[in-house]
Amino acid sequence: MSQTKFYLTKRANSYYYICIKHPDGRTGWKSTKCRKKPDAQHFLNSFEESINKSQNAKPDNNVRY
Repeated sequence: MSQTKFYLTKRANSYYYICIKHPDGRTGWKSTKCRKKPDAQHFLNSFEESINKSQNAKPDNNVRY
């Protein structure tokens, strides 16, 4: 079984976004609201940690973000 993957990307508006690739092929986007890469990377790490915690807490692992 594949896992959800997270990527950090910068858009033309100078803000960094998290690209969320789901195992079933869906793609989602979440703004970090950061223009500096270190700040965006910190946001990504915190976001990924919170997602992993919530997935481990739920028996069905169907988390929506």
